[in-house]
Amino acid sequence: MALGIAAGINKRDGFAEDVTAGGETNSRDRWFVRGQALFDNDDDLKIRVIADYDKIDENCCAVVNVQPSAFTQAIQFIGGQTNDPTDPFADLVYNNFPSTNELENYGISGQIDYDLGAVELTSITAYRRTRGDFAQDVDFTSADLLERFNDQRFDTFTQELRATGQFGPVTALAGVYYFDEVVVEDQQVLYGSDFRNFADVLLQTQLGQPLTAAEQIIGTLYFNPAQYVGQFFMPGFAEDGSFRLENDALSFFAQFDVELTDGLTLTLGGNYTMDHKTGSTDYASYDVFSAVDLVDAGERLAYVAQAVGAALGQTTPADFTQIGTFAVTNQAQFGQFLVDAATFAAATELPASLNPLLIGQDLQNFPPFINIPNSIESGKTDDENFSYTIRLAYDINPDLNVYASYATGFKASSFALSRDSRPLASDIPALVGAGLGVNNLTAGSRFAGPEESTVIEIGLKGDWGRYSANLTGFRQDIDGFQSNIFTGTGFILSNAGKQRTYGIEFEGVANPIDPLTLNLAVTWLDPSYVSFPLSSIGDLSGRTPAGIPEWNLVLGAQWDQPRANGDRVIARTTYNYESEVEIVDGLPGFLDPTLADGGQALALAASGQFMREVNELSASLTYVLTDQGVELSVWGCNLTNDRYFNSLFDSPAQPESISAYLNQPRTYGVAARVRF
Repeated sequence: MALGIAAGINKRDGFAEDVTAGGETNSRDRWFVRGQALFDNDDDLKIRVIADYDKIDENCCAVVNVQPSAFTQAIQFIGGQTNDPTDPFADLVYNNFPSTNELENYGISGQIDYDLGAVELTSITAYRRTRGDFAQDVDFTSADLLERFNDQRFDTFTQELRATGQFGPVTALAGVYYFDEVVVEDQQVLYGSDFRNFADVLLQTQLGQPLTAAEQIIGTLYFNPAQYVGQFFMPGFAEDGSFRLENDALSFFAQFDVELTDGLTLTLGGNYTMDHKTGSTDYASYDVFSAVDLVDAGERLAYVAQAVGAALGQTTPADFTQIGTFAVTNQAQFGQFLVDAATFAAATELPASLNPLLIGQDLQNFPPFINIPNSIESGKTDDENFSYTIRLAYDINPDLNVYASYATGFKASSFALSRDSRPLASDIPALVGAGLGVNNLTAGSRFAGPEESTVIEIGLKGDWGRYSANLTGFRQDIDGFQSNIFTGTGFILSNAGKQRTYGIEFEGVANPIDPLTLNLAVTWLDPSYVSFPLSSIGDLSGRTPAGIPEWNLVLGAQWDQPRANGDRVIARTTYNYESEVEIVDGLPGFLDPTLADGGQALALAASGQFMREVNELSASLTYVLTDQGVELSVWGCNLTNDRYFNSLFDSPAQPESISAYLNQPRTYGVAARVRF
């Protein structure tokens, strides 16, 4: 029997000051413990059991505004504060409450190895449970506008059985793998106490009327003036519900390495996978304003305003005040105007420029939701695939190997477990026909279909003792690439037709003198969307995907100096470079259906003004007390204080405003390791 235990703790100050909520964000506070037991009868049986537990309780994550809009100005008008967008790296954020990021994770696994002589059998059984609780001020300002709470629960069971053996020139492996997971996500988005005032300012700016007037006039258009009074943007739940995903998968796999001649090896591998997912939602929007059909209401208002204006002898449409007065003093005539307006709206498609209420669509943040499964959408996916690998490797000499391979890969369908889970546009007519249609029903995706990849690779591997190097060239095609775009409060999930990447990678390690080790890694990539007609911002076919730098360079050095007493001093440094690249593939919040291209050029230009280039230098100095099993280190990361944005997204509830996640600035600290 052998027993082992490991434990660790990792703490770090936050690097962004939360000016209004107080304290710091992007802190680190996590710990773990891991124990294992091994039974080995020194013959044919080994049993190993591993159990672990870890916990995270942190304030995450700093978000700054990098481009304000008129909506941002309205927030400031009601007393809300935001960071200075011209100085986003001042590391100042403004929230009306601190974020919560709590995770609890534990698991246990058991591995049994049994040697039958020619064949060795292995069984690995594992269970893991993860629980997460999160809370965030998702308008990312000091105004109390939007609050988001969600908790996640993952329960995962896996079982693997495999057999390996050597049969003359053939080394063989075969097995089966079973995966069973249940994911539950509960989400709530709430309107804060300031949102109604925020909306009032915007409507007065856009419509020239206060929110209360808009509530009354919209209710009046539907024959009930009091219907919406005091109902729009009230504090409390805007959305609430849960998402559930059940996933079962079974894979059969095998690999054979055949030594054809001395130094020439053929590898044949295959994997057949069956994957089944069932997604279900129990989610609802409670936002009264988002459920109002502003197209229909605006068409009714346009008719009524024109009719009342004419009745008053005007050549211009009546305003809200005139309509309200006329409704009281001429009730019978006004009632007929409302009936005629309903008929007009049903028969007429008014141009957007003539609809006085469409401006309010920018505030319809939470359109009604259709849950799955329903009579049209099953909420299920069933995928199966056979993937394979063919590889030929030849030892030119004991120091140099050359190889070529052709491999296929597979990723099963992925469900969108967020408020952006919406029916496909092609399913909306059937949903309406089945009586499931709702006002402002928006299209999106429930899931992304499977993706399949093909990789052709050729390479060299060399090892000359003190020097080693690997050089690889490849082409990777991904059919049905699963694209996932963050929107600030959710994700847009969709499939690209095909993404293709050409690449060359070099890795080298040199040990010119005993204390010194040098390493170099260089990667060149040339990615493109061969076909992506249905992205979240329109057709991206032929464009370079965002977030993938053309050049990536990692340069490192280590000096490991032994001392006379057996202790060691280790100095390390690493430099990481990534060439300039666009951060995201456009921003959907800038789309405009009134434009010929749907606003795609605006969406791309909005994100394209922000680029990312990485130049980071890190270093550490470690003293190893060999006899005591103790290591003491001081370290620094991003010593050049290179600043950039990790990601960009549309600011929630602030159309044409842009928010960003920041990278980590210069940080430094100490570390200690003790072995016993």
